[in-house]
Amino acid sequence: MNSIDYLINELSNTTDFFTPSLVVFDNLKMEQWFKNYWLKNKQDIYMNIKCLRFKDLYYMIFKNSNAKILDQQGLTKYLLICLSTWNKKEVRYIYDGDKINASRLLEYAKTLANLFIQYDNDLFEPNGFQKDLFDKVIEEANSDGYQTLMNLYQNGSMVNIDNPLYIYVTRRLTRLEEEIITKYNQMFSHKIEVVSLEQNHNKTEIDYLLAAPSSLREIEALHSEICKLLLKGVSASDICVYAPKIDEYIVDIEHVFKQSDSEYPNVPFNLTKYLEDQVKNVLKRIKNIIINQYCTRVDFINLLKNQGIRSNFGIDDEKLSHLLDAIVNSNTYRQHNNIDDWLDLKRRILLSKLVDETSNEVVNLDVGDYLPFNSINCSDEEIIILSKIIDIINEFSLISLGEEATIDSINKLLELCQKLLFNNNDYHFYLMQKELNNIGLLIEKYN
Repeated sequence: MNSIDYLINELSNTTDFFTPSLVVFDNLKMEQWFKNYWLKNKQDIYMNIKCLRFKDLYYMIFKNSNAKILDQQGLTKYLLICLSTWNKKEVRYIYDGDKINASRLLEYAKTLANLFIQYDNDLFEPNGFQKDLFDKVIEEANSDGYQTLMNLYQNGSMVNIDNPLYIYVTRRLTRLEEEIITKYNQMFSHKIEVVSLEQNHNKTEIDYLLAAPSSLREIEALHSEICKLLLKGVSASDICVYAPKIDEYIVDIEHVFKQSDSEYPNVPFNLTKYLEDQVKNVLKRIKNIIINQYCTRVDFINLLKNQGIRSNFGIDDEKLSHLLDAIVNSNTYRQHNNIDDWLDLKRRILLSKLVDETSNEVVNLDVGDYLPFNSINCSDEEIIILSKIIDIINEFSLISLGEEATIDSINKLLELCQKLLFNNNDYHFYLMQKELNNIGLLIEKYN
């Protein structure tokens, strides 16, 4: 059986109903997926199981140490303190002249915090400037009662946990995690059992590490492996794929997984956290447009680059490059009183397709005089895409909210959001309504 079914089987066979089993998950998403999978496949009540994170587990194991674990957020705080008084020659990056640049300081502190956490996990001892800085950070943290996990492991005393204890991971454990678990299992009779995707419980297991010369080839390889699993009877809803930077793959995912032919059969999928982020980012731009009653170039370009919008309108990298060039070369939008810049751009581009390419004559239209934009390097399809997006954004600028809001204006807002982002999808529509409330676009009485 596969690893998740094996874990459920082990949890189901417990005979002590007064002692809950403990299961450690990497994150909340994995925990929620596990609970849903349990209820769907076991057909009974989910109970007598307590879910933890690794940090919770360490607090239980090192209970006698009475120390707080220094995580990445805590490291960042102490790095900010130490870097602000550190030798300027060694941290020149954070300075603008003689003054510290706050943005660079925060960026540098976050980068070093992530690096130091990796050192800890890999049991690696830094040297030189990094060692001096790390030692100073640990000294500051220790004075406030914090310790690194590595320090707890080396100097802390472990206690036995009576509950059945499992760790379910979809990645390889770090060296530090492995050593802590190994040491614990050597000391106590109640063992920590690690269940991972790498394990095989008498059946083919889902475990693929994909590498390819391009993101498209990676997605094609992934599609091929998923199709093999589907042919073996695995349900698409039981397949979970993790990607650290999903936005870099979304266009290729849409291209490969949404086709329907013999080479690339259609495979249903859902991008959870990614979708929420895309909706949230778009709605922040839309909020700016509604408040200002016009769309700046920065907002327009950010909308155009948004992967949700790109997916909806079929904008690949080449099309995006052409559209961005058209916007930059047309000098749209410069801050002035003409709030119809984007409509003007649309009219000029469309006129360029109706007149001779060498013509530099002004064309008189009912809405004004326009010079065709003949230097544009866009195909007819790209011009249609740009025109549709401009029309939608122009309608946003005409919406009134706040005290002047009506049910019709709010419904219009939701309708336009759906046109811009994801057409004909109830789940995406729900996300938009939720995020609209979160960022305060809707007035309270209409929430």
